[in-house]
Amino acid sequence: DRYANRTGFYSGVVEWDAHITLMEIEPFEALEESHGCKLDPKILRRNLITRGVKLSDLIGRDFKVGSEVILRGRKAWPPCAHIVKQTGRKEIFQYLARDTGIGADIIVGGSIILGDTVSVLPPNTEV
Repeated sequence: DRYANRTGFYSGVVEWDAHITLMEIEPFEALEESHGCKLDPKILRRNLITRGVKLSDLIGRDFKVGSEVILRGRKAWPPCAHIVKQTGRKEIFQYLARDTGIGADIIVGGSIILGDTVSVLPPNTEV
């Protein structure tokens, strides 16, 4: 990951230097269905894409991905002007500027496998 290597565009900018970023697939599917606009979620360069998880509910919470990884939701992580500039896809701001993802801190690292579930940990869980 370019941020782990300190080579990301926002490396060193504490506010935007997340350990990991997540985004929901549903806004992309809704955009294609309602406007006929197809955007590959990879264009936003997030680390994980989720399905069936309301990521904004995870802000300020600890949650588990799969059987090993524990993350703490930090804040909303909207698409940035850098991505729009690189891709030339202004639709990113127009349609995906809200509710597309979050940044999180890694509390416990490990492997994540395609299809792993996301589960919220109860408050004050020992990790």
